[in-house]
Amino acid sequence: MNNVWKISKKLLTSLTGLCILMLFTAVIVASLGTLLSGGLLQWQTALKTATPYLYLWRLFIYVILASIWYSTFKTYRNKANQAGIEKTKRLGIIAFVVIITVEGSKLWGIINDY
Repeated sequence: MNNVWKISKKLLTSLTGLCILMLFTAVIVASLGTLLSGGLLQWQTALKTATPYLYLWRLFIYVILASIWYSTFKTYRNKANQAGIEKTKRLGIIAFVVIITVEGSKLWGIINDY
């Protein structure tokens, strides 16, 4: 029972810590952006102006994630580790579905704005 509690506590702490870090970062970026740009309206305009660059940034992140996934998959394949190969394939499928869902919902929002 004690080991289960330690593992649960670590997981809860790390997920909670990650969520708090993400929230803190979002608040800081939004606050600094609004302050430095001169107001909320100017910040929104700056974000709309930067949209193509943010698309390129997301594409860059997805390419990096795909290359990491592929190198992991290749490593398991070279070691002939069938369990690792299957886990890596499932992880890739889940990541692909999440990315398509997130980007599709954003695309759907863009289409419905016009």
